[in-house]
Amino acid sequence: MKEKGEMPLIVSESREELLAEVKKSAGDSGITFSDPKGLANTLFTLYSYFWSETAERLNRTPEKHRIAFLNCLQAAHFPAQVANTFVVFQVVKGYGCPVKIPEGTVLTAVPEDGGESVGFRTKWNFWVVPSSIRDILWADCAADTACRVYSDVRDPSPEAFEPWCGAKPDGRHRFDMAFRNVLGGKGKNLDVTLSMNVRLQDTPLPAGALADPARFRWSLTDWSPEPDGALGKSVRVTPKENSGLALSADGFRSKEPLACLSLELLDGAARDLSFEQIEICAEKSGLSPDAVVMGDCELDGNRFYPFRPILHPFEECGVFCGEALSKHGAEITLSFRLSVETMEEFPPQREEAVNYKWIMRKPLPKPKEEVQEAFASSVKWEYWNGKSFRAVSGKCGPADDFSKDGELRLVFDCPDDISLGEYGGRKGYFLRLSCGECRELYRLPRRVHTPCIQNARFSYRFLSPLRPERFRTVNFGDRAELPADFPVRPFSAPPCRSKSLFLGLDWLSGNLRVQMCAALDEPQEADEKLTMEILGETGWVKMAVDDETGGLRRSGLISFLTPPSVQKRSLFGAERYWIRMTPPANSEGLKIKGFYLNAQRVENRVRHRRGVPLQNLPKSGILQLPHGNLIKTWVFVKSADDGKWELWKEFLPGCEFRQGLYKIDHSSGRIYFPPQIFYRASTPDDVIFIVYDTGDGKRANVAAGAINKMRKEIPYIASIRNPFPVLDGYDSEKDEELASRAENLLYTHGHAVTEKDYELMALDLCPEIYRARCIGGTPVRLAVLLDVPDSRVVFPRICRTLLPFLEPAELRGRPERKSKFCGLFRYRWCAA
Repeated sequence: MKEKGEMPLIVSESREELLAEVKKSAGDSGITFSDPKGLANTLFTLYSYFWSETAERLNRTPEKHRIAFLNCLQAAHFPAQVANTFVVFQVVKGYGCPVKIPEGTVLTAVPEDGGESVGFRTKWNFWVVPSSIRDILWADCAADTACRVYSDVRDPSPEAFEPWCGAKPDGRHRFDMAFRNVLGGKGKNLDVTLSMNVRLQDTPLPAGALADPARFRWSLTDWSPEPDGALGKSVRVTPKENSGLALSADGFRSKEPLACLSLELLDGAARDLSFEQIEICAEKSGLSPDAVVMGDCELDGNRFYPFRPILHPFEECGVFCGEALSKHGAEITLSFRLSVETMEEFPPQREEAVNYKWIMRKPLPKPKEEVQEAFASSVKWEYWNGKSFRAVSGKCGPADDFSKDGELRLVFDCPDDISLGEYGGRKGYFLRLSCGECRELYRLPRRVHTPCIQNARFSYRFLSPLRPERFRTVNFGDRAELPADFPVRPFSAPPCRSKSLFLGLDWLSGNLRVQMCAALDEPQEADEKLTMEILGETGWVKMAVDDETGGLRRSGLISFLTPPSVQKRSLFGAERYWIRMTPPANSEGLKIKGFYLNAQRVENRVRHRRGVPLQNLPKSGILQLPHGNLIKTWVFVKSADDGKWELWKEFLPGCEFRQGLYKIDHSSGRIYFPPQIFYRASTPDDVIFIVYDTGDGKRANVAAGAINKMRKEIPYIASIRNPFPVLDGYDSEKDEELASRAENLLYTHGHAVTEKDYELMALDLCPEIYRARCIGGTPVRLAVLLDVPDSRVVFPRICRTLLPFLEPAELRGRPERKSKFCGLFRYRWCAA
């Protein structure tokens, strides 16, 4: 825009140059100038002289006279442009019924610069439902992917997201198998063999294929009725020759009787896996005791005295081995080498008194004392069942004879009631070894035989393969218990046929019109159909939809009508009222700021009505309205012929200013009537009735969150808020602005010929354009510089306005040659 007082340079060419240019343009239309004295040559010469002289005088005209001269061009002022946005309403928490918001409800906001509040009005009646969006997910069936982008449990508010790309998906598929005994207990390590028959789309698949870490992940956890989704202990998987898998894990300790072996699917191509048989074989030997405890002391497990280094009666010790003793139902073998150490003890020798009376007599023979043999007796092996110690019933071999050296083996079936216990301050699975009373220890002489255990080793094996007791599948958060029967197909696709968005609501009812706003970051011009469905008892039910977004192409309102019966359903691991939105197939590159439930469009528009008797109209024909900054005006005048109301039209340049037309100054609120309005015979009943809308112009472009009050309180409405700034509010055109714009009419006359004409026409048609630059050629390319708060929202409307004028008539309807229009944001030049 030119600075005030700056002299505009309208035409810079001389008369000869202008005449040559005019002849050249006319020659392109078929007019010839072969005769220097011909009519065409004469007329165009006069036209060039007249035009050059007019422009030269205009360049020397002072500002006030220049404005008056340009006003003679009869260009109409641009009206004020209404500011509009979306406002989100929220019902009081705990109120379970919809609340009606009448059309025309007045909302207020305070601008950032302070001052008087700005009013906004709702455009339509609508119902605010006591609901909120709890989950937002996107899913792509072809890519076998689903991603939760918002959850009220994790995030305080929705954030912008780009569906179907750029985000880490949630866990897709997991197959949980519950095994008892073989994986459970308190063992430190896992070492089992998993055998299975697998098919992929009815084609046999080697079990070794499941060892690929890029496609499958194995883990081990405790079986829980409500899994938390956390990753368990990683399991190493190695293929075996017999079509099985060797599973091993270090440091796994189970807290529950059932252990869960999980198979997580990382490759959607293997989604059609089915299992016809799953069995686990477990066998391990050479397990050293975890600990040997006597009293409060811990002994060396490789060599220890179970009843102290010198045999004591009623002595005991605990032998711990969690990996073996936790395998309920397995055959357990405890083997060890027993060595018996012998120690003799005699009573002390006392000196005998000499009896001299019998000193010459031969001494009588003394009786020989019997040496007592002390062995560990009543040796017992016991286990703890949670309440008391129970004897271990051995299957073969005497493991309680501690009287001689040898190799001993205790073979028994691991009891089902063996449980975790505490012995000597240590917790775990253990066997208690004890001995009973030994009377031989109380008399001398005696020979004490103390047992010593060396190289104690545990081993276990299951006599028959173990099958899973329970199956559970988790597909995109949905958990399902399956019967432990074969065949089993655990994995399923996302609940959609193509790329879809899912909204989880916490409240809905039947036959209810629900309205929400979809905010998109980069609007697109395409207009497609949006499909919306709600999950019911029998599946997805299609709903009637009113969509302003063109299939999620731009920001706008979306309203849908729920079916007569709705209910909560489980999907993606949550009980919600689930709505599925399916945009068009070519929906790549969407950038969604968010979905806002209970949104309504509001605009900064106030409607006024005024009636003026025709007799009171000033003789000048100028009527001053009480308000300025007009947006739209309707003028009704009673017809002189039949007395009916007649709607007058606004005067347009190029027309005759006559009866039935009026001029209007939108900035000041003045209406100009033609002189013919006074020629009619007026009566006291003749009235001019005017309906007009006013706004606050640029002042109404308030920031996000500024609209937060209602002028009249509505019960059960807790809060209101505009989630994004108010846009598109412009003041009506001032006289100085009209004068500067009217200068362009001297160039264009309503059509574009040169590059400068295209630039001026763009400025004329779109007030939001700060500067424009045209790049010549075919097709025409135009770059613009916008001066608005949010250019991405305004730019699509500018495209729709200018594109028809950029295409010459001979190019319209030919898609192979289209004009290109390139918008420029944030004060940067760009050309396409």
